[in-house]
Amino acid sequence: MGHGFERFAGGKLIEFAAPGAGTDAYQGTFPISINSGGEIAGSYVDANNVMYGFVRASGGKFTTFAVPGQGTDPGQGVVVNNNNPNGAVAGWYLDAIRAARLRARSGRHLHDVRCSRCG
Repeated sequence: MGHGFERFAGGKLIEFAAPGAGTDAYQGTFPISINSGGEIAGSYVDANNVMYGFVRASGGKFTTFAVPGQGTDPGQGVVVNNNNPNGAVAGWYLDAIRAARLRARSGRHLHDVRCSRCG
């Protein structure tokens, strides 16, 4: 099971799990990136083995998301690769034919993914 953590420069360690993350083997929380504002982005795998994206704010609040068109069968869903200081998240997703892509370049989105705090 995957567990997320953040280690601060002074050595303080905070562990976390994305809401909805599964607790069996190959499930859980998988952070991939942290931006200069302390927001952590990554993916989590739920109890049905489907992947979703998350952003964890520096204060600990989570925003989770799915991408329109993502697959909902085991092994499908969202894989987050990076986040930037402006709150944008980039990654890709697997649909039923495992061929779709998500690009987070302004004006060139295949799908416009927005979270509730992104305006």
